[in-house]
Amino acid sequence: MARSMLVLCALPALTACGDGDMPPQVQESGTPGEQARVAGSNASEPLPGATMSPLAEPTGALDDGDGPVLEALGSDVEVELGPTLGGCSFTRQGETLLIAGARQDQIARGRGVVQIGGLERVLVGERTGGPGYINSGPTMTDGEFTVEVRRGAGGLAVGLDSTQWPADLAVRQGLGSKRLYRRGTWTCGV
Repeated sequence: MARSMLVLCALPALTACGDGDMPPQVQESGTPGEQARVAGSNASEPLPGATMSPLAEPTGALDDGDGPVLEALGSDVEVELGPTLGGCSFTRQGETLLIAGARQDQIARGRGVVQIGGLERVLVGERTGGPGYINSGPTMTDGEFTVEVRRGAGGLAVGLDSTQWPADLAVRQGLGSKRLYRRGTWTCGV
C-alpha cells in the first residue's frame, strides 16, 4: 500500500505539468562548487542547498553525455519503497524518470526507483534527512548507479498539496561516464 501511495502522490504532478506550465530552466554558474541559479531570478540569490557537483556539469543540450540511459517509469512501479511521507518525482517531457520518498524520520535516507535496461532499480539516499532531504533534491545510489537531482529555486504550487521546481538530473554508472537530463521538474507532494 505504501508503494501505491508514493506512486499516486507522484502522478498528480504529471498531470499538472504540461510543457507550457514548466518553471524556468535551471542555469548554472561557471565553476564546480558555485551555486546554481534560476533564469529570471535575482542573480545574487543562491538556491538553498543546490550546489554544483562533478556529477552534474553544465552543458546546453537537453540530454547530454554518454552515461546510462534512464527509461520512463510507468504508472505501475513494481518496487516496494516502504512507508513514505508524500513523494517526489523527476519528470521531463512528460516522462517520469525517478520517483523517491522517505519516511518521516530525520535519520531516514529515503528510497527511490529508476528504470535502466528494462529493470527497475531501487536507490538509497547518500545521506540522512528524511523527507526534507528528498524534497531538496537528493543524491541516491544502489552501489552501481548514482542519480543526483539538482533542484532549482522558485517552487510553484501545483495540484493539491504539491510543489514543483525546475530541476536537472544526472546519472552515472560507477566512476564511468555520466548523462545529464536538463530542464525537467522535481515535484513533491505531501
